[in-house]
Amino acid sequence: MREYISLYRRLRPSRFSDIVGQPHVSRTLSNAVAKGRVNHAYLFCGPRGTGKTTTARILAKAVNCLDPKGAEPCNNCSSCTRIGKGSSMDVVEIDGASNRGIDEIRELREKIKLVPAEEKYKVYIVDEVHMLTGEAFNALLKTLEEPPQRTIFILATTEPHKLPETILSRCQRFDFRRISSKEIEKYLKKVTADSNIGAEPEALKLIAKMSGGSLRDALSLLEQCTLFSENGLSKDNVELILGKAEDAVIKDLMGAVFKGDAAKAVEILESIISEGRDISYIFNDIMEYFRGLLLAAAAGDQGLPLINYEEEILEEIKKQADLFPAEIFFKMAEELADYEKKLKWSNQPQLILELAVIKLCTYCVPKAAKESASVSDELSPAVLEERKGKAVSAAAEKEALNAQDKISPLGEPKEAETQRGMDQTDLDFETICSCWPEIMGLIKKKMISLHALL
Repeated sequence: MREYISLYRRLRPSRFSDIVGQPHVSRTLSNAVAKGRVNHAYLFCGPRGTGKTTTARILAKAVNCLDPKGAEPCNNCSSCTRIGKGSSMDVVEIDGASNRGIDEIRELREKIKLVPAEEKYKVYIVDEVHMLTGEAFNALLKTLEEPPQRTIFILATTEPHKLPETILSRCQRFDFRRISSKEIEKYLKKVTADSNIGAEPEALKLIAKMSGGSLRDALSLLEQCTLFSENGLSKDNVELILGKAEDAVIKDLMGAVFKGDAAKAVEILESIISEGRDISYIFNDIMEYFRGLLLAAAAGDQGLPLINYEEEILEEIKKQADLFPAEIFFKMAEELADYEKKLKWSNQPQLILELAVIKLCTYCVPKAAKESASVSDELSPAVLEERKGKAVSAAAEKEALNAQDKISPLGEPKEAETQRGMDQTDLDFETICSCWPEIMGLIKKKMISLHALL
C-alpha cells in the first residue's frame, strides 16, 4: 500500500509568500535574503502550529537555493530538493527535548567547525530549544556569540521565557502569533475548493474556531472530519466528531442557569454528556458563551460584532445580558474558571461540571443576586473609606478616654467643686486649703501609698 501523507504535510508552505497569518515574519525574512543581510542566529517564538519550523525550512532553502526567484527558493534545484526531503548534510534539524545535554551540544560545536559539504550555508534548526539544560546553554553561548562563517542558527520554542537572557540577546527574535479564525476559515475554504471537498461554511467556521489559532490543528481536524462523511462536510458532523455541544443546546443550558433552575440545567447537561460530548469542550463552550455575555453587558451593541454566534443566539445573549449587572457575570465567569482548574486534577469530571453549573445557578436566584450585590456595595471604595474614617474617630475617642482615666484622682475634687458651682479659674490658696481634707480622703481611697507620702 502506498504511504499516505497527511494533509498538513502535503500543504506545508514552501515559499515565504505561502506562509499564512505571519506577514511580519515572512516579509522581514524575505527582505533579509534579498538584500544579503541574513543574521547568524534567529529565535522563532510562538504557539504550536503557527509556522515556526516551516519558516525555518523555507529560510534554509532561500539562503542555499541555486536558482532563487528574488528572495523565494525555486524548490526545483538540487539544494531545495535535498532540504525539502530532509536529506541535506548541511541543514540539520535537532530536537531540543531529545538532545538537551551538554555532551550533545559539545558534539554539535565540533561539527559546526567544518565547512559546508553540499550547500552554501550550514543551517542548524533547534526545535523546542527551551528544553536544553543550563550547562548546554552555556556551551552553546560562545558559538552563538562568534559563529563560524556560513553558519546559521534557527532556534524555535513555544516558551521563550525559559531561555537565558544571554541567549535571547544574541538572536533576532520573531514572535509568531496565533492565526485568527477568519484567516484560518479563508484558508480552509481554499483547501476544500482545490480538493473538491464539499463543506458547509458553518462547518469550516467551527473547525477554524476549534483549532485555537493553529493552522496545523485546523488541517488535521479538517482531514479527520472529511473521512467521516463522503457526502460533504456539515456542521452537525463536525460537532459530532469533535464532541462539541451545539450552540443552541448551550443557549438552553444558560437559559436554565439564569432562571436559577438547577434541576433543569443538570438535566440538559446529562443529555449533552450522554451524546458523548467531551466535558472539557463543554467547559470551553460555556466560557465562550460567558465571553459573549460580558461583551454584551459591558460594551452593549459595540461588543456584538466580537461575538461569534448566529443571529438567533446573539439576540438571546443580548436579552440575558440585561438580567444582571456585569459584576455578577464576572463573578460567575471566575467561578467557572476555578472549577475548570479543578477539572484537570479530578477523576470525576462530570461531577465537577455539574457542581460548576449548580454554583452558577445560585448566583441567579433573586435573593442570592441581591446578597451578592450588597456584598459588592459593602466592599466599594466609598464605603470602605467611610468605615475607615469611623474607625479612626472611634480609636481617637477611646485614646482620649484612656488618657482621662490615667489622670491623677486630683481631678475628682474638681468635679465635686464644679458640682458645687465653683469656677476652676477662681481657685486660690485659701480655697485649696479649705478643701484639702476632702482631697486627702479621696487620695487615700485611690492610692494609700501616695496618701502616706503626702
